[in-house]
Amino acid sequence: MSEMKHDHEEGDPWTRAVLTVIAIIIVIAAMKAAQSILVPTIVAVFLAVIAARPMLRLQRRGLGPLTSVALVMLGMIVLLSLAGWALGGSVNAFVNEIPAYEDRIRAMLADVTTMLPQLGVSVEELTKRFDPSMVMGLVGGMLIGLQKALANTFLVLFMMIFILLESSTFPIKIRKVVSASEPALQSFTAFADSLNRYLVIKTIMSLLTGVFVAIWLAILGVDFAIMWGFVAFLLNYIPAIGSALASVPPILLALVQFGVGKAILVAIGYAVVNSVFGNLLETRFMGRGVGLSALVVFLSLVFWAWVFGPVGMLLAVPLTMTMKLALDSNPRTAWVGLLLEPGTAEEEDAADDDQAA
Repeated sequence: MSEMKHDHEEGDPWTRAVLTVIAIIIVIAAMKAAQSILVPTIVAVFLAVIAARPMLRLQRRGLGPLTSVALVMLGMIVLLSLAGWALGGSVNAFVNEIPAYEDRIRAMLADVTTMLPQLGVSVEELTKRFDPSMVMGLVGGMLIGLQKALANTFLVLFMMIFILLESSTFPIKIRKVVSASEPALQSFTAFADSLNRYLVIKTIMSLLTGVFVAIWLAILGVDFAIMWGFVAFLLNYIPAIGSALASVPPILLALVQFGVGKAILVAIGYAVVNSVFGNLLETRFMGRGVGLSALVVFLSLVFWAWVFGPVGMLLAVPLTMTMKLALDSNPRTAWVGLLLEPGTAEEEDAADDDQAA
């Protein structure tokens, strides 16, 4: 009997590992199947986390829960209405103009290709690798996906109201559930604070990025400046990659509209704005502890886009960041969160010293 019990105990870790993998696969399949409900729910949760801080400040000033929630929701409705206005007509107008932009790009390529054979560059190879219809079609598809996401505004706002109403009593419920485990309560509190801080700082920096991008493009006269500012705001949630993706369509548009000179000015404007808000201010206020490595960002984009579609690209980094903060808040899983962080110069130097030794 003791030998059978010993064998059973040895098999338990493998059994748990297999069951864990199976459970993860089932959860991922369920999320993919229920994306029409999960996407607005996740958006509502993230917006509620951002809105919770101003709501709590209003309550500290003496306002009741219902009044503070009503004021916060009024502000959110105004912001979402402005977003819908910025995307509504602009997206449709841009999609209608895509064929004209493609024709102009082809005409510009035709002028360039007359000089390429003299430089030893294959014209056929260039046209195969760069298809203007594919570039503009990708941009149009992304914007249409954003427009569809905003179509669930009422569902998102309705969920937010209930989440915010519950937020004041939720910590009390958590304390009752984990009253016997103080470390668990501390871990949850640290996770909630870190998530709130990350989303608030990231949203403020993204908003400033979008505003300054829109102003710069409007000064240069680029079409749909407000829409590109909104795109820059959304894609700024994706570190490094998002800023680059957001800059490509306006640069191409400026190239088509005005030529190389203004296209370079657009690129310089994006570089300056992203350097100031993304590299300097965001790093200063947020710190290093909430970063993700470039590989993790890329893999999260691929995974969440596969699970939730085009909107999954926008939710990818916040979702992955939420998982990382949850891992960091628990001492037993903190090492997993550390693996998701980007390396530092000190770590690279230490790795080089180990190899040299």
